[in-house]
Amino acid sequence: MVIVRRPAPRQPRAAMALSVGRLVRRAPVYLLLIVGLAIMLVPFAYMVGTSFMPSAYVLQTPPIFIPPHPTLDNYIQACVLPHGRM
Repeated sequence: MVIVRRPAPRQPRAAMALSVGRLVRRAPVYLLLIVGLAIMLVPFAYMVGTSFMPSAYVLQTPPIFIPPHPTLDNYIQACVLPHGRM
């Protein structure tokens, strides 16, 4: 016995309109999720950027996310000094 599967029939325009309507109803939820994601990622981006900054740039106002002179000195100190102490 051979089972033949047919492809699903295409949705009519009414069904597509429902999916657009569903998207419009969910848009505020998606917007809220995107704003929440940005709120969560900004401190992480600042932390990563700060790890590549020389100490003189860390507490500058306004904060700098991309250091003008990136350096690996902080990582070298963390690996070389015992427990990261100076």
